[in-house]
Amino acid sequence: MTDIRIRGPRLHLLVAAVGALAFLLQGYDQAVINGLLSLSTWDKTFPKIDTTDNKSHERSIFQGTAVAIYEVGCAIGALSCFIIGDMLGRRKTIFGASCFVIVGVTIQASSFSLGQLIAARIITGLGVGAFTGTIRG
Repeated sequence: MTDIRIRGPRLHLLVAAVGALAFLLQGYDQAVINGLLSLSTWDKTFPKIDTTDNKSHERSIFQGTAVAIYEVGCAIGALSCFIIGDMLGRRKTIFGASCFVIVGVTIQASSFSLGQLIAARIITGLGVGAFTGTIRG
């Protein structure tokens, strides 16, 4: 196994790039669902959150929950870094968080039910929250 040592300005640039990527991921995943909500195929796949008829208060609550539950996962993921980050260290915490993000995004992309979508958004939020908490901390 090679031992790569990065120092000085290159290290600063690498740390800044990783931090910027983590914060970009935080906003991107929250924003991408907003564009999907207006697609007709989205409404056919998740009819329980279709609010195009402007008549259903219950549907708008489900839609808001499906969108906002990601932030709940982010908060739990970031707060979990108090314990997990101390036990595993930064590198392993970031690696574990990236595994959560990969699993969560894969499930989101292949979701066919509202429950699956909400669970996937929580999983993705846990990973992104752990990214944010570890990199910022």
